[in-house]
Amino acid sequence: MTLETFWRARTRRERTIVQAAAVLVFAILLPVWCYLMAAKFREDSASELRGAERVQSQVARLAELRKNQPEGFAGTDQAIRERILASAEAGGLAILRLENAGADRVRVAFEPAESSAVYRWVEAISRRGGLVQSSAVVRVGDSDQVNAEFEVADSP
Repeated sequence: MTLETFWRARTRRERTIVQAAAVLVFAILLPVWCYLMAAKFREDSASELRGAERVQSQVARLAELRKNQPEGFAGTDQAIRERILASAEAGGLAILRLENAGADRVRVAFEPAESSAVYRWVEAISRRGGLVQSSAVVRVGDSDQVNAEFEVADSP
């Protein structure tokens, strides 16, 4: 028995009752579905807003730290490798790997660290005469921890 055969076998009154029931169900389910979608959108938006506010506060904190730090030196007398080590130690970063990437470049990889500490290190190495030529910063899970790897050369 197909649906069409079933439908034709119903009397006019039965068809009217089924149609009314379908309209009633649709009239109830549509607003409920719309409400659920709006509630989910609101929840997702609130979560994204909290994340954006957290990033904004970190940027403001970094700007304040930068404002309060003394000017660095462009130490051309200090090797780039030594400046990387000194900047990492000053920033509380643990170096996972430090290797030469050419005659005047060094590749450095850090153990997972707070993203703000890594960005402060980039700022510090730039003030000390280093030029970050390439970078790879990858977030670790849902935390603020990142894995970071940079290729640094002396500024020209």
